[in-house]
Amino acid sequence: MIAPFTLVWGDDTHKQRQFEEAFAAKVVDPGFAAMNQQVLDGDADASMVAAAAATPPFGPGGRLVIVRGCRYFSGRKKEEDEAESTEEADSGPLSALFEKGLPSGCHLLLIVEGKLDKRKALTKVAVAKATVREFSLTDTPWDTSGSAAWISDQVQRLGVGIHPDAIKALIAVTSGDRWRLESELAKLALYTDGKPITLEAVLTMSPPSEADVFAVLKTLAQRDALGTLRGFQRLLTLDKPERVLATLSTMMRGWHKAKHLSERGLDPMAIAQELGWKPARVSNQLAELKRWNSLQLQKALVALLEAEIAIKTGRGRDHLTLTFEAMVARMLAA
Repeated sequence: MIAPFTLVWGDDTHKQRQFEEAFAAKVVDPGFAAMNQQVLDGDADASMVAAAAATPPFGPGGRLVIVRGCRYFSGRKKEEDEAESTEEADSGPLSALFEKGLPSGCHLLLIVEGKLDKRKALTKVAVAKATVREFSLTDTPWDTSGSAAWISDQVQRLGVGIHPDAIKALIAVTSGDRWRLESELAKLALYTDGKPITLEAVLTMSPPSEADVFAVLKTLAQRDALGTLRGFQRLLTLDKPERVLATLSTMMRGWHKAKHLSERGLDPMAIAQELGWKPARVSNQLAELKRWNSLQLQKALVALLEAEIAIKTGRGRDHLTLTFEAMVARMLAA
């Protein structure tokens, strides 16, 4: 018998997705999947999750609600602790749902990408009431060599070859996430039509995403020098340095404007209207930028611009790593 509540956590998203697919196949009748299977984003309100999970199934089979990237159970960083009490209060409908239980035939699958925060009251309730499964990469070490070996095995199954530089680029663009790697390899195999997968094919079909850029910006906002340098090195594997810097410059100009307006006394709603952003984006970015003021951001933008000029004029192109290391050092010294 399948338990009504299932909580899955860990950093192996590939195994998580495989478990999700197998779980859905056991619970939901394929002919009624459109009505009886619902996937919600991890930022969905607890009340929305509770209402969806408590909806009885229609027709044969059971009903399954899946919440991917569920934020209510994930670990938090110290700088986010201030918002934790508010989130705990918001999670009330989920806590009540665990206590009340689900209607017959209903199932709720909660997926946490990363570690559980066992300090949270809701996590304690969930662990007591739900079936808990861990899918962690600590059980299957996932370093660069492991990623490369796994990619080589996959392309053999697909009946194609792959160049070594294409393997490196794929690892960079997916962060070694096996679910994303499997998807990208299937797409690339179709694109190359039986020919070996090249670096050019990877850059064409799997360019760096906004998430890659935002990851660099997040480490920069935290003044994490090592994380920022690693992020830049990864982006440079995937795109031309001019485009990387141009994208970052655009985003950092938005940071500077938001911080400047905040220092002038404008609230997030007014800043959102001024910049054409959503208020939630303003609040999130200002929270991330609490280690910076507008003058520091202006100086960081100057450092970025000087690196861009050095690369365009050829002075910094021959030593990209040194150019970016110097740029990051100057940005964080601001």
